[in-house]
Amino acid sequence: MGLIASMALSSVAEVRERIGDARRGLVVAAAVAFLGLSAWALILAAAVVGLIRLTGDPLIGLALAALVLLGLAGVVLIVATIQRRRARKAREMRQARRAIALTTALALMSSRRTGSLATVALAVAGLGLAFWPRSRS
Repeated sequence: MGLIASMALSSVAEVRERIGDARRGLVVAAAVAFLGLSAWALILAAAVVGLIRLTGDPLIGLALAALVLLGLAGVVLIVATIQRRRARKAREMRQARRAIALTTALALMSSRRTGSLATVALAVAGLGLAFWPRSRS
């Protein structure tokens, strides 16, 4: 067997192994999700039963449980909105940095024939600003 054929066979075996690992990972993730959702349902049922015992009226207990779940859903929605806003701002910053880099590159290309030192310095400064790592403070 030649070198290329053995490399191809080894890469096929490696791909099959990765697919098998991915399948096993998906099965484990599905089992964890199922068990987690089952535990969540049991906790909710226990909370509703506790509220019914506490209030003495099933409708009031269910209404309180619904209000608590509504509040929890609101908190989750607020957190998701904040994360989406942060991701959008980060994406806009990346796009702005790319635009600065592109503008700088175009300015550098157009100034190549004149050789202006100021244009080259401006281009280098623009590239530096475009690719300088940003950190949160």
